[in-house]
Amino acid sequence: MQDITAKTEELSRELIQSSAEGLQPISHPKVGQKVWLANFDAEAIILELQGKNAKVDMNGISFNTEVGNLYLPPKSDSEKVKPISTIRATPKVQTELKLLGLTFDEAMPLIDEFLDNAPWPDSVPCASYMVKAPEP
Repeated sequence: MQDITAKTEELSRELIQSSAEGLQPISHPKVGQKVWLANFDAEAIILELQGKNAKVDMNGISFNTEVGNLYLPPKSDSEKVKPISTIRATPKVQTELKLLGLTFDEAMPLIDEFLDNAPWPDSVPCASYMVKAPEP
């Protein structure tokens, strides 16, 4: 059993070392600093430093790890790219209209309002519709 535990720990260390290749270890970690966790292959933020251990937050999960597991985050292409322009988000629009159980007279004003509030693009013509009311 001890042999299996030792082998598991050795494989774990090798895995961490292989995922940390090319990364620079942090020499002086600071609270609030972004770091790369080699054993999770993810970015985290240092919350506390406690001797040789650090409490980090990785996507909302806080835990303790050794300072030796912390590396400078790899530079990503997205950090280098500056946006040329910004796009304003459209307001939330209703994309579904539930008419089950309604009569024609009850549904018609809801359909009109739904179509009036629809965000039609300028390039797409809005088709008109004609519905023949059922005879009483």
